[in-house]
Amino acid sequence: MYYYKSPLAIGLVVVIVVLLAVGLTAWQFISIKSTGTPLGSAVRTPTHILQLISTTEHYLPRLHRQPNKDRFRIDLLAISLADPTKQETFTLLRQQQANALTPVTKILGADGDSIWIQALDVFAVNLKTKRVAREADLRKANPELALFLPTARAEFTDRFVAVSPDWSQAYSFSADTLKATACPPPLRKAGLETLPRVRIEGSLCSGGLVSASEWIAVATPNDAKSDLKPGFSLPRDFTAGEKDQVRQLHYGTVDTSESRPRIERSERLSETEYRAVTFLRATPGGAILQAENPDSLFLLHRVGNELFAPFTLTRIAPDGKSIWDTATGIGRLQQVLPGVDSIVLIGERPRVPNKVPEPILVLINVESGETNTVSLWR
Repeated sequence: MYYYKSPLAIGLVVVIVVLLAVGLTAWQFISIKSTGTPLGSAVRTPTHILQLISTTEHYLPRLHRQPNKDRFRIDLLAISLADPTKQETFTLLRQQQANALTPVTKILGADGDSIWIQALDVFAVNLKTKRVAREADLRKANPELALFLPTARAEFTDRFVAVSPDWSQAYSFSADTLKATACPPPLRKAGLETLPRVRIEGSLCSGGLVSASEWIAVATPNDAKSDLKPGFSLPRDFTAGEKDQVRQLHYGTVDTSESRPRIERSERLSETEYRAVTFLRATPGGAILQAENPDSLFLLHRVGNELFAPFTLTRIAPDGKSIWDTATGIGRLQQVLPGVDSIVLIGERPRVPNKVPEPILVLINVESGETNTVSLWR
């Protein structure tokens, strides 16, 4: 069948297509593009490093711009530990209000391949199937909880748990089916305990026990004379030294038969001096991080005279000898995520005048000291 094509209709279609093309081109070249930056703390799983990214979406330049009209986007960035070049981004939220850019927005935890996130809404991102579920999907899978979920509080134990405001009821959710099961309410947190408290000092220490009867520490000559003398009690926490001073390695034995272990022997391991040096902890506030094959520990210290000289990570044997050194490129450390095969450090590059320091993630191979650096600018 033949249809008559009016020249006017054809011309109108051509004009519309041209205008759309011009508009899209103008949007690409004229609109202001912003860079996504990390939001909150990263989380390590057995296979990935997970980081929330916040971005101000493109906008057109105006003489009287109104920032309150900006639109924001929150994404989940998943970086493979096996191959850091393999990265995936999952968009969670797009909105005009900036009320999601608060400490309450955070990664709650990981349950297998599913990552649970609180960002105004509750999200469950399955890294394997690429499914992004939210509270509406939880209500759909559990219609009997339609009135319960909107007022429930998001918690995480080894899985996602929704708790009633009076803490009398709780339901845990399957990461695969999103189905709810009644469970006892988790231990209740109050006040500031509900906010993430990740201070980098908690992941660092000045020393600790390396066996039941041996200790190691970094100290200035004066601190060693005053705090690490035989007969003195071993420091309880070995908190990281705050002052940017030069310290040396010290080693000794301890008598643990008393409630407060006492130093039996103390000696300096070597004359090597380290600036702003600390050991890594296995967990925030936990014991000193140790590795095997060979037995070793990890020293983080600055190399250079600048105030924020980049950190170097050194793997040392118990006798203080270096196994390997690796430059991290980080001037300001923000987070440590240790593991058996790799250590992840997150922070900013050293500051350069009139430039914003780049946030980076550095993955360090425990065996070889080789590094992979990933920019967290998106």
